[in-house]
Order: sequence, then C-alpha cells, then structure tokens
Amino acid sequence: MTVPALRVFGMACVTACLLLYGGVSTWLIIFLSLYSPLCWWILRRYYAPQGWQSKLPLAFYLLDVPVFTMVVYQTGAEKSWFIIILLSRIADQANTNFKKVLLFAHWVAFCFFSMLLVRATASGAHLNWGIELSKTLLLYLWGVYIAFTAKTA
Repeated sequence: MTVPALRVFGMACVTACLLLYGGVSTWLIIFLSLYSPLCWWILRRYYAPQGWQSKLPLAFYLLDVPVFTMVVYQTGAEKSWFIIILLSRIADQANTNFKKVLLFAHWVAFCFFSMLLVRATASGAHLNWGIELSKTLLLYLWGVYIAFTAKTA
C-alpha cells in the first residue's frame, strides 16, 4: 500500500470506530470521510520532489494531529480512549529521523494539552490537572521513546 492509501485506510478505520462508538456528531463523520481523500487529491495534484511542494506530506501529517485531537475531544476529551490515535502520527515518522519524530512528540503533547485547556475553559469542566498532566507527559515521553528508536533505524 502507498502512503496516501494507508492514510485513507487509517482514517476509514478511525471513522468506523467512531460509528461503533456512537454518539458522535454527523459533521465529524462527514469531515473525516472527506478529509483524507481531499488530502490525497491535493498531494497527487501538487506534490513535487523539490520546492515547497516537497513539504506537503509533512504538512498533512502535522495537520492530522489536530484532526485526531478533535476526535479525542468529541469522544470524551480527557476521558476518551481514542487518545491512542495521537501516537500514530509519531510512530509514522519512526522511519524518518530523530528530529522529525521529536517534532511530532512535541506537537502531539501541545495539541493534547491545548485540548485540555479548551475543555477546562470553554466548557467549564473541572479537570484533575495531576492526571491530565500525567497523560500529556506520557504522550510526550512515549513520543521521545519512539524518537530514540528512530535513531537506531
């Protein structure tokens, strides 16, 4: 399978899990159903091995993290077991280089923590910050672990 096909397959799996989970908004399902094919189309149309177009795949991988964070938010935010999908974009980079994996570890932790701040301020949820900081740190440290495994590849 090519990377774009794997991306579409992965997003289809996330969407299928959301449908099984139930209770998520229709707009989220529609958005996820269109997001990966649209990214694939943009990559096929505009990607080039040199110039700014060579950065498009990385841009979409980075964009996937807030999209996955939105899935986590919509499925219970700090209580969601969909948190695991955030690690997928870190793991996707394991065959690249240490710096890129570390970038994704930082980005995942930042997006997750930002979601927690939105949850606490916008909805007035009372979070146990010790637990939530532990989850954020765990996501980050797991990403750093994956980065070090990338060094040995």
